[in-house]
Amino acid sequence: MAYSALLDANVLHPVSLCDLRLRLAERGFYRLLWSESILGETAASVLARHPQAAAEALARRIGHMRRAFADALVTGYEPLAPR
Repeated sequence: MAYSALLDANVLHPVSLCDLRLRLAERGFYRLLWSESILGETAASVLARHPQAAAEALARRIGHMRRAFADALVTGYEPLAPR
């Protein structure tokens, strides 16, 4: 893979954009990256905009994303975030 891309909550929230980006990463167009805080922000955003959404279904979807892209989780960046 030539490129890595950090996917922020604003592209993980709309399901159509999220699915497109996940499918492209799955096919090897790029390596996707995210953090626990990004996934948490995504869940909070979905639930805020769609309060009728089932939290369990959302947690299941994010769990599937984590398992499908186990190497996507970025850690250790926290000291750099204030910069």
